[in-house]
Amino acid sequence: MKKLILLLGVICYMLSLQAQVTVKWKNDLGWGAMNLYAWTEGSPDLLGEWPGTPVTAVDGWYSYTFDVSPVNVIFNDGGDNQTANITGVSSNTCYQINSETTEGDFGKLVNTTSVLSDCSGGTTTSGSVTVKWKNDLGWGAMNLYAWTEGSPDLLGEWPGTPVTAVDGWYSYTFDVSPVNVIFNDGGDNQSENIMGVSSNTCYQINSETVDGEFSAGHTVTVLSDCSGGEPLLPGTDITISMKKPDGWSNVYIWNWATGMTGNFVQPALVGDWYKYTFTNVSSINFLFVDADPGPAWPQDEDAATRLGRQSVDKSTATSVCCELGTADYTDGNSDWGKLPVNFVTCGETAVIQPKADAESVISGLGSINALFDGAAVIQLYSVSGALLTNTTAIGSFEQTGLAPGLYIVKINGQATKVAVK
Repeated sequence: MKKLILLLGVICYMLSLQAQVTVKWKNDLGWGAMNLYAWTEGSPDLLGEWPGTPVTAVDGWYSYTFDVSPVNVIFNDGGDNQTANITGVSSNTCYQINSETTEGDFGKLVNTTSVLSDCSGGTTTSGSVTVKWKNDLGWGAMNLYAWTEGSPDLLGEWPGTPVTAVDGWYSYTFDVSPVNVIFNDGGDNQSENIMGVSSNTCYQINSETVDGEFSAGHTVTVLSDCSGGEPLLPGTDITISMKKPDGWSNVYIWNWATGMTGNFVQPALVGDWYKYTFTNVSSINFLFVDADPGPAWPQDEDAATRLGRQSVDKSTATSVCCELGTADYTDGNSDWGKLPVNFVTCGETAVIQPKADAESVISGLGSINALFDGAAVIQLYSVSGALLTNTTAIGSFEQTGLAPGLYIVKINGQATKVAVK
């Protein structure tokens, strides 16, 4: 009998060894914290309730060994960032967190992951990554500050290293990836934090600002073309149109691009639709709120106050028209109290196309005047592609106080290049 008990114990011990599974991953996108949530069919909160257990990196790698198999996991920062569900892990596996996103449970946007064939390295990988940008806002100097998880001052302490433009472009090539950067003038002006750059990318510095960790930073837009030479006309524009629900007093759009800080914008009423056009973007993530966006705006944990005043997250790569449904999510659901967003056919709008081309746009001494029929969405750009004005007008538009030079006026998407004296 003792031999039988001993044999069973050995078998159980061997089975437990076989069941051990280790998952490893890196903080590829520079999240501020890292947690691991896990579950199995029999244990819905294997490492505790959401967001799971905090994990600390060793030599750049986060790692956790489970004594059960298979196991399901989600990497997350305990806030807005998380991966998609990684299910059925039954062997030791290393993962990369991608910048690409997909729609997860309850309409939440989540990052995809890739299985790595080699996980012997540290926090960054070799291989060059080049970032390029222009001095779109005319700063007096240009510096580049950069950091990775293992190197907080990759190019020296703030403000980093001075960079000189070649053919109008500022450029720097890193030999590590991913990398985080901030463009700045060494004084009061800087971009927002640009996180997790892992491929050659060109940026536009926008006039809009968002609150940063210590100071306001200008938003940036990823450009689809950075070949240099003749200044680029604005790239892809995405217009979000929305009909205001009954009972809402305001309409604001919280928007963000992958790996970048989000910010609030207020769309303009054009006919029956509230519209806002995002310029030089390949895709946009967004949600609608009925509030003056400020410190008083209830965050996700205050679901009761938020009830009926915020939509779920959505993502699009094309212009869309949206109508909001009713808050039918149940209590306890992560989207409880939020309104679903339905993409609908835009139908007829009150926007009438402007009169033809340059005849409708007149330049004067430090000013631009545009004439057109009906209502129109107006965008004014510097010749380098920086968005200066994004507004709506009826019949006419005037912009004064402009410095001499070339500008681009877009009226309902129709672009005209204008010289100001």
